[in-house]
Amino acid sequence: MENTQIKEVLNKAVFKLYRSFPFWGFILERCKISITDKIPTACVDKMGHIMFNPSFVANLSLNQVIFLMAHEVHHVALSHHERCSKRNKLQWNMATDY
Repeated sequence: MENTQIKEVLNKAVFKLYRSFPFWGFILERCKISITDKIPTACVDKMGHIMFNPSFVANLSLNQVIFLMAHEVHHVALSHHERCSKRNKLQWNMATDY
């Protein structure tokens, strides 16, 4: 799947998330979203920039992409990156995922 097709899938997911869960969609619309092969799946940086690996997204259904976006935007909304402090980053990330 080409990056333009991945962008289209991501845009559809944003729209559906916004329609079903306006609060999360509202936050998501204010996040920068990009596609990169420098990460294995998806992630959020400390600025609230959400990144997706195109190969990973290409293998997901639209509903799975919506779930993935909701998962990543929760990290932004709950300021997980700001609350990590001096904790072990890997353990912190796993804890916030749960």
